Amino acid sequence: MSARDEIAAIITDPKFERNNVVSSWPNDEAEAYRELGWSEGSEAAEVIRSGKVADAILAAGFVKPRVITTLEELDALPLLSVIHVETGKTGETWADDNGPVLLFGGGLWSRDADRARFLPLTVLWEPTS
Repeated sequence: MSARDEIAAIITDPKFERNNVVSSWPNDEAEAYRELGWSEGSEAAEVIRSGKVADAILAAGFVKPRVITTLEELDALPLLSVIHVETGKTGETWADDNGPVLLFGGGLWSRDADRARFLPLTVLWEPTS
């Protein structure tokens, strides 16, 4: 599923609080009937609206966070990448003379194969070159 489709699915979820955002385009039903050929009374306008909201979110710069599942992927991250692990800790990738290290607040660190216990983890930020 693309990032756009995933965002659109969240927006159309009944639990999502839309306020007036999704219903703010008065011509969506006509557009849906004309462009998609959907019959009146269908959920066509909601599909059009959720797509417009998803497009706006992506245009604003949303990028789905990357999930790292292997040590190979972890080792490929640039140094100083910010990561978040399932235990709730946030840290960064680092390396010293002995190899790759994960550093967390409070002096907690993990090196070598022990880093696998933190997988999967989410990449929150990667430095640019």
